[in-house]
Amino acid sequence: MAIPEQIEHITVTKEQGISPEVKAFLESIEWGSEGAVYQRHDMSERLYSLPDPYLILLRDEDRIAGTAIFNKRTGNTQGKELPFYYVCFFASSPHIRGKGLIKKYGAQFMTKIREDETDPAVYMGVIERGNHGSFKVSQNAGYEVISHLQTIGFSRYFPKQDARFRKARPDEYNLLRDLLHERYSDHALVHFTHLFMRGDYYVLEEQGQLIAGAQAHPARWEIQRMPGFSGKLIMNVLPHVPLIRRLYNPKDFRFLSFEGLFYPPGRIDILHRLLESILAHKNCHTAMLFLDERSPLYSALIDYGRLGLVRQFTKDANARIVASFEHMDAALEKQLRTLPWYTTGFDYI
Repeated sequence: MAIPEQIEHITVTKEQGISPEVKAFLESIEWGSEGAVYQRHDMSERLYSLPDPYLILLRDEDRIAGTAIFNKRTGNTQGKELPFYYVCFFASSPHIRGKGLIKKYGAQFMTKIREDETDPAVYMGVIERGNHGSFKVSQNAGYEVISHLQTIGFSRYFPKQDARFRKARPDEYNLLRDLLHERYSDHALVHFTHLFMRGDYYVLEEQGQLIAGAQAHPARWEIQRMPGFSGKLIMNVLPHVPLIRRLYNPKDFRFLSFEGLFYPPGRIDILHRLLESILAHKNCHTAMLFLDERSPLYSALIDYGRLGLVRQFTKDANARIVASFEHMDAALEKQLRTLPWYTTGFDYI
């Protein structure tokens, strides 16, 4: 049950679950603060797939003025299980922007989730590089920059499917989880919350062995606007170039987001073949990977290159990973600050 805090005509409440009112509000929001401003489609699947969501609501009288959703998860850090809260859908209504309400109540907004928590936990989120307002709010609430999330575009004009490609079978999921836990044993907060969604985990199989794997999350955005001359070019000219339109249509931008990847050591080329095969199978031409810049996978992909044209548009698309550590053992906190964090592609679409 929500317990309101009344401050003038503003209330801040903590609730559990996603109501139809909140869903409608989030569907109306334009996202992005620097670069592309866009609307997310398929919002229902995103919202109702969030694990254990806690909602912090800012109300201006009877209207929603702002939201933040914290989903509680359990992550593995070198054998230690730890609860953590990932904050997403931090949004404000256009009718309060410029009135200083988020600045005034933002820290309360971000700390309310911690009020009743006494066990060790991490609170984390991702803030776009140009979103200075949200970053300031996070700082005032005690969040620190831990690392940066890098976006890697991967695209193919004419993707081809490898002969070794197939969809993973449900009876292989436990084996795949074990493979991935081993693959990401040098990462922090490893969790597979969104693995195997819609049965969209794919592998390359060679002589009876699974040699590569990846989860694909389909996404659809509608790009509303982009700044500057280059933005006008990207919005109004490039979509009319036939081949480029395969990769990018601002009014109907469909792409895949990958996570849970594994491949033979030193064989990033095999991972490329798998990712291209998934594009071909899904009749798609563009994909994104969202990775902690400290991850060995990020370095391997950048060093190998051959990512396709869309990479040129995502080179500067990075964000801050911010976190607050509460009731934390010093040794564990040091690990969390040092290791690359596992990232799930579902969170960023």
